[in-house]
Amino acid sequence: MKDQNVNEIEVKGVTRPLQVNDPVAYVKDNVHYQGKIKEFDKEGNTELQIFNSKDVKSLIVPKGEKIEPLFILDKDQKMIYLKFTYDDVKSALSNKSDVKVKFADDKNYIFNLMLGNKTDVISIEKNIDGTLKPTEGRLQIKRMEESKLPYVNADVKFKELNLERPIYGKVLDAEQKQKLQKTGELGLVQGFKSGAGKEFSLWVSLDKDLNKVVTARENEIYIGKIFGVTPNEKQLQELKSGIGTILEIKGKNYFIQPSAASTKADGIKMYSEEKAKELKLITEEKEEKKNDKSKGVKLK
Repeated sequence: MKDQNVNEIEVKGVTRPLQVNDPVAYVKDNVHYQGKIKEFDKEGNTELQIFNSKDVKSLIVPKGEKIEPLFILDKDQKMIYLKFTYDDVKSALSNKSDVKVKFADDKNYIFNLMLGNKTDVISIEKNIDGTLKPTEGRLQIKRMEESKLPYVNADVKFKELNLERPIYGKVLDAEQKQKLQKTGELGLVQGFKSGAGKEFSLWVSLDKDLNKVVTARENEIYIGKIFGVTPNEKQLQELKSGIGTILEIKGKNYFIQPSAASTKADGIKMYSEEKAKELKLITEEKEEKKNDKSKGVKLK
């Protein structure tokens, strides 16, 4: 992969045969399944345990049919989990008729998209009023609701910030607008309504590089366990409020902040305590209270 500055074998797959418990992807009848290998039978077929379907819990893949690994091995043979295969990303990019992009040679965008991350703000061509026009935006690979097949989501940069723009029909109040401009984060906000009138919550953030308010569904950012640590109730409230919290992870303090503006697939911004102080993300009040009964619970 000349245009990605990454070893092609590392990006496309693994350097060993697939094994039991390996995370994999399989497409059947134009539906994408994700799961892990449960066993190989004597005839060479592969049984998969499926994780991403409510109706299908297991599948038998006949010998010779394509199964894609959802991981790569680094130089130390450590497994790095992927959300999308190399073929997923290439297929989504080639099938997206209303977005065209040429990645810079010095950026590993294909691999980042495989991890489920967003790109930087880059130059793209976007179909606007029936014509491809040059603009800027972030790209991310997502999956269709029913088939789970991959597609490209393009979040286009606005010329200027407009906090009066409704979000799913909800207009931010004066306090929320002020907080967004000051901190860039509102945390988990309630009171949004679907077309059918069902209420739901969204993580709401300001993406300054896009000049726009961005959101993530509640279940897209998981804060029940962060890098092996379970936040306590006080920390959970700090995370949900958008101000962030300090967690002790592997003996070191980190500032953790859920954010719809994060470019990482997990939606988590993570800084060393020193960096968070430098960026003024840790308030004096938080600094004074960090050594009270607020340490997370490490999972064994």
